[in-house]
Amino acid sequence: MIKEAMQQRYAVKQYSAQKLPEGKIQMLKDILRLSPSSVNSQPWQFVFVENQQEKEKFAAASMSSNESKIKNASCLIIFRSKTVDFFEEDMKNYLPEAAINYYKNSLKPLEKHEIQSWIDQQVYIALGVLLTSCAAENIDATPMEGIDNEAYDKLLNDTNYHTLVAATIGIADPEDSNRLSETPKQRDKVEKVIKSIK
Repeated sequence: MIKEAMQQRYAVKQYSAQKLPEGKIQMLKDILRLSPSSVNSQPWQFVFVENQQEKEKFAAASMSSNESKIKNASCLIIFRSKTVDFFEEDMKNYLPEAAINYYKNSLKPLEKHEIQSWIDQQVYIALGVLLTSCAAENIDATPMEGIDNEAYDKLLNDTNYHTLVAATIGIADPEDSNRLSETPKQRDKVEKVIKSIK
């Protein structure tokens, strides 16, 4: 079932005016909260923007090719990661002692930018969870890095986090030029991307 869903998913380029039911959006909020992360670190924040005026502000802080997607999609989801300082402060509130000790022994000795990279990588796991979940639930979606991260951070005004990536979710326009009937899915050969060691 998941395989078939992934074969049918694609990055939507044009959304219809029809909006997703609120229950679908709430389901994705619940799923993102359940996303896996190393030592259950959960170093993230997911910002769901449904308000049209607010979406337009973020659209203006994005590449021109993404503006209409953000404006027309049901929801813009912004994926943010905790700063190292905030993560170290906040983890005491929810991580067990074993996980905190792992962090202190294995990650804390690294350079700060290396720790931030580790934190950011956890957030990208959640993006994969979102896209797979959308495919399974027949929700159209578009991941996007074509955004002005600093401008997004200014709009969100919370310095404990920084913006990494975004995604739009909604219902694709039937005339979307990127739909599979117009732009067939292209993937590299399995023998090139998969290596099996038995």
